[in-house]
Amino acid sequence: LHPTGIQGTQFSLLAILHHAGELPITEVAEKIGVDRTTLTRNLKTLVGRGYVTVDQGKDGRTKSVQLTGAGRDMLVKALPFWEQAQQKIVDGLGPLRFKGVLKELAAIRALTK
Repeated sequence: LHPTGIQGTQFSLLAILHHAGELPITEVAEKIGVDRTTLTRNLKTLVGRGYVTVDQGKDGRTKSVQLTGAGRDMLVKALPFWEQAQQKIVDGLGPLRFKGVLKELAAIRALTK
């Protein structure tokens, strides 16, 4: 992702928001497996670059995050680099081993909830 100027965690945030639409900060944090403080810190750069907005939530007590047009454009720009990196890993490990790694990561994540 280096040529795009974003990091993997930032790409993941953009992708989640693209697929889910507007979400409360707490829900975004749960989806990526970080606490709200870490997410807020990670969002600062994306907000500063105009890729996401953080506004008052629907109930007035929460804040919600939404992808902007510039964020969608960045996601489209970064996607080929992400796919290339993923393919490199699949090729290096082999499809079966890669699936096993994903399964193990899911199990680890389930243990941390």
